[in-house]
Amino acid sequence: MKNIEEIISAVDLSNPKETIYPRQIIDKESAKIINYIFKRLLGFIPAMRYSARCQITLDLIKREWTYALVDEKISRMEDIERGLNKLRAKGRIYLPPVGEFIKLCKLSPEDMELPSIYAAYKEACMNSHPTSHKMWSHQAIYHAWSMMDSFALSNQHQQETFPLFEYYYLETVRQIIAGNPLKEIPKALPEPGRIVIKTKQVGIDAIRSLKTTLGIRVME
Repeated sequence: MKNIEEIISAVDLSNPKETIYPRQIIDKESAKIINYIFKRLLGFIPAMRYSARCQITLDLIKREWTYALVDEKISRMEDIERGLNKLRAKGRIYLPPVGEFIKLCKLSPEDMELPSIYAAYKEACMNSHPTSHKMWSHQAIYHAWSMMDSFALSNQHQQETFPLFEYYYLETVRQIIAGNPLKEIPKALPEPGRIVIKTKQVGIDAIRSLKTTLGIRVME
């Protein structure tokens, strides 16, 4: 039985039919982008050279990164530069999984000047409590919250509800980017016993109406 080194060594990267995961041929533009990405990574990932000890391994990694970027439609240099700059700021020592890099390439709530996912989640949980006054700091948080079960947010553990809220909140961000409208925050109703009388005449009219309802004769 061949070991993994023998299998990798037998792969002919110039022929997609010979690869472990047959895919379409990588075009020149995609190859140019992935080579640029890895040149940048080599500059700020200290252990980058240890992630790929030989050219064959490096080519396999590049190929899978290219497929992942194509699948996620990450092709604009603006998005790629965003991902590289965020990754550099993290100070990573080793090459991260391609999925992590893809997340960094995409616009985050903070990039859109929206509350962070954790801040939005905390607000959604607070507003899920039955006694909450439902004060929303941003329409995006309300939109994501409205797609969830408020009872679950106020009663279940974070490990159960946070992943779902994260999905809806990031989906809301995508809706904003696409220019789609969000759900409007309902206008707050005055609390019972807290109706404010704005003018003296309004107060007089309200008292007259109450007396009439109670059968009390109104003296003009």
